[in-house]
Order: sequence, then C-alpha cells, then structure tokens
Amino acid sequence: MPRIQLDLPEKFIFQTEIPVRVSDLNYGGHVGNDSILILMQEARVHFYRSRGFKDEINLDGQPARS
Repeated sequence: MPRIQLDLPEKFIFQTEIPVRVSDLNYGGHVGNDSILILMQEARVHFYRSRGFKDEINLDGQPARS
C-alpha cells in the first residue's frame, strides 16, 4: 500500500500535550490502536474545555442528539 502524505496547515487552532504512558505502548514499542483512541478522546475534551465548554454532551446549552 502506498504511503499517504498529508499537507498540514501552517498554523493550528489548538494544541495540547498529553503524556504517553508506558502502558500505552505495545511490545513493539509503538502506541497501540486502543491507546490512540483514548488519547484522541482526551485531546477532544481538552479542545472543548479550551473553548469554554464544560463537556461535549451539552454544547452551547444544546444537548447532543442521538
């Protein structure tokens, strides 16, 4: 499968730091897929809080729809 190259923007609207724990690494020394999902969820919560929202369930006073 050919590699995909992404063009990143010059400036990002958000940045956060989340430490990677030893338990996030698999036996090959790579971050496992399950850990990536957990880290991305944590980053999403950081993003919403940086924008003044308490959580992602109730944005701007509007409850999330199913």
